[in-house]
Amino acid sequence: MALLEKIMKHSPDFILETLLRRSLQPPTQNSKDEIEMGVATDPDDVLACYELIYEVYQQSGLCEAEEENIRLTKHALLPTTSLIYYKINGEVVATISIICDNPFGFPLESLWSVNDLRSEGHRIAEISTLAIKKGYRRQRGIILLPFTAFLFQYAYEFLGVDYLVIAIHPRARIFYKAIFNFQPISKEVKSYNSVKNAPAFGMQVRLSSANEFTRHIRKYKVGKGQGKRTIYDILFSKDYSSFKFPERRYYRAFDPSFKLNLLKKVFSRSIHSLKKLELWERQLLCGIFFDKSFRPVFVTENVIPFPKFTQRNHQRYPVYCPVKILSEDHRTSIDGRLLDISSMGVQLFTPQQSLEANFKGSLHVKLSPHEEVVLEVQGRRLHNSRVGLEILSINDSEKWQNFLDYLDETLNADSPQKPSSLSVSLDDLEKEKKRA
Repeated sequence: MALLEKIMKHSPDFILETLLRRSLQPPTQNSKDEIEMGVATDPDDVLACYELIYEVYQQSGLCEAEEENIRLTKHALLPTTSLIYYKINGEVVATISIICDNPFGFPLESLWSVNDLRSEGHRIAEISTLAIKKGYRRQRGIILLPFTAFLFQYAYEFLGVDYLVIAIHPRARIFYKAIFNFQPISKEVKSYNSVKNAPAFGMQVRLSSANEFTRHIRKYKVGKGQGKRTIYDILFSKDYSSFKFPERRYYRAFDPSFKLNLLKKVFSRSIHSLKKLELWERQLLCGIFFDKSFRPVFVTENVIPFPKFTQRNHQRYPVYCPVKILSEDHRTSIDGRLLDISSMGVQLFTPQQSLEANFKGSLHVKLSPHEEVVLEVQGRRLHNSRVGLEILSINDSEKWQNFLDYLDETLNADSPQKPSSLSVSLDDLEKEKKRA
């Protein structure tokens, strides 16, 4: 074994990547177990996932002991964090999180900056807290490959993510390079304070239909002999009956795990990681959860006024809306995407062509595959290749208000979203993303 480890240590990456891909087993639909993958919004599923994270991290020596047997961080609470589960016969056996950009930044930014990606205006998300229950690990990809397929489809087609970043143990570097073509953020291995100074290696990948990621997953195959399949076929297959994607009446880009009642529940428990949140962190959570009913959950002290950085005039919602942009004189027409909105303004990203901060014109906004509104807008600020626009008028105020009400219910209501006949399919989202 020592000789084998020595050989592996000194082998070139391309050999290790080839061996790893050959060692994995492509997923099949032949399991006798009832398998389900989805985004956790039910309180029992949410708590089961974070209890599993604690269990796995404790076994690996990556976190402090918690008498409540659960691991929660400020990033876990955010409405822009999506918690994904893998169930076998109703039991959560694996979980992973997607943390979209937020006022706290990313957990890995305590080690590496991703401001170069932000400055380009792209939507970034961090993959975090992968945990697989003991007894279900080291199964040659039988769980991990379909699980990451769900993650990639959900991140790309439901959240509109352009870049994924991740902090991993250096031993996992070859896996993420061989399968997903992740590239190093830095060549330096660092000590990660949030997981008891375990070694960490930062990586990133751009999700796009016409770049190295797509060429890589179309080129390389997993498995051996006649059972080999391309990584693309595994990651973006539409044949996974176990995938339970969230319903989408409109193009929203968030699926919060924590609503008001669950937040009250976890903050009432003796969870050390929540008790040690600093005042400014709890105040910022109040600004993110705009509804005043959330404030007593986070801040019990009588602190008046709140710092300016925690104050907003209107709730903002992450969205993923394709847009046709027309200048006031109708001489300029370009495609773009809305990244977040409020009742009074929108944030716009134009990948192909930048807009001036003082732009004035109209936005033809797709709210869903079947609904559109036209907004007359005026530029207010330019930041990191994104333009902040004030809404001057709306051609269909009722339709726009229905959209805002839907987003607000998703963020604040404690009851699950009801399925809708207007749910957005993966194919619809893929077509709109390519168009934009």
